[in-house]
Parts: sequence; structure tokens; C-alpha cells
Amino acid sequence: MTITLQFEPKQLWDIYKENPNYRYSTPFRHFFTAVVLLAISLLAINYFDLVNDLVVLPAIGFLIYCIVLVSQIQSVWQNRRKLKKYLKEIAQYSSYTLGIYEDMILLKMDGEEHPFYWQKIKTATITDKYLTLNHPEGLIIPKASMSSEDFGRATRRINQRLKEKLS
Repeated sequence: MTITLQFEPKQLWDIYKENPNYRYSTPFRHFFTAVVLLAISLLAINYFDLVNDLVVLPAIGFLIYCIVLVSQIQSVWQNRRKLKKYLKEIAQYSSYTLGIYEDMILLKMDGEEHPFYWQKIKTATITDKYLTLNHPEGLIIPKASMSSEDFGRATRRINQRLKEKLS
């Protein structure tokens, strides 16, 4: 079965923004919380001049918490940069074709083939907006990139093939 996709990078960006695993707002909120806690910690250490252990120990704990949050935020920024770079790369292609075969799912972009073998696909997540394959390389196919009929056929075929793989 072969499906021609009308793909736009904005469709993928919208999916990433809606997915709770890719939200960017939460780490930034934690970052500002960490900054406030860091300021309070530094004031407490300065004010009590390392005399009162009851204030210094929590202040040091807050400092460690701030360092952990900053490292998490850095990884989110790197992931966001990688995603934007990937979307720019795939926007350069003009034709996209999805083939679902017995041994693999084949994504063709301007003739360049990207195979996703069934042995490596663990699960598939199907929502009303997209289809995701849990594969080492990962594959997200927006529903908006094809007709509803094609999306239904693709999801049925993928579910059928994954059930066959499990039995």
C-alpha cells in the first residue's frame, strides 16, 4: 500500500507543541522558580553568614536544585534547536510517499528512501491528529498530511502488522 503525503513542517511543529513530552513552557517556569530560590538561598547564606546550619543546609539544597533545573532547561533548548533544524531539512523536499509493506514501512522524500523495519518497531501510537511509530529513528505522520480515508487505511494496516508481529 502506498500513500502520497501532502506534508508541511508546520503540521509536525503543531504536534510537538501539543505533545506533553515536548512542552517548552514547564522547564522555563521551573527556571524562573530556580532563579528565585537561588536568590533566596544566596541572601540566606549572606545574611546568616554561615552561622546557622538550619538556614545554610536548605540554602545549599536549593543551589543544587537550581543547577539540576538549569541542566534540564539546556537539554530542552538543544532538543528544540534539533527539531527546528530537522524541520528545515525536510521542508526542502517536494514529494513525500509512505509505503506500508510486509517487511517495512518506507518513507520516500524526493526519491530518498528511509526504511522503518517491522522488527525494530515496538509500538504505534495513533491519535485523531497523528500516527507515531516507536522506532529507534522515530516516525510521526500527521493526519493532516493525507486524506482521512488514507489515514484510516494506514492505521488499520499498521495495527494489523503489529498484531501479526506479536503473535
